[in-house]
Amino acid sequence: MRPAGNYSLAELAARLNLSTRHLTRLFREEVGTTPAGYVESIRFDIASLEAWPAARRGVVMGRVWLVTGASSGFGRASSEAALAAGDVVVGAARPTEAPQGLVAARPGRMEALRLDVTDTSPARGRYGM
Repeated sequence: MRPAGNYSLAELAARLNLSTRHLTRLFREEVGTTPAGYVESIRFDIASLEAWPAARRGVVMGRVWLVTGASSGFGRASSEAALAAGDVVVGAARPTEAPQGLVAARPGRMEALRLDVTDTSPARGRYGM
């Protein structure tokens, strides 16, 4: 339940028939910080959220899976299960066209990555080997 107005620590203590010192001690034991420290952390959290671009608000980062062999079999089943759980999947496969159905069904949560362990040229080109 949210209070109807703003209350000072002294007003809260009076409503509870406690001294401000006793209320502060009880609050610190329960919450781990003083009431002033708690309010400061909440204000910081609110300011941090307001500083984010509107598109990023409400985005909760979940787990990110790197699934090899995402085009078929166990890899595809693992990808589907992770996506169903709300996670993000980077599906690695030799033919990147195969997991495209999953990519289209879950835009922004699934990405197909070409990965062929028998072909070293992409790594050589990227890292100058």
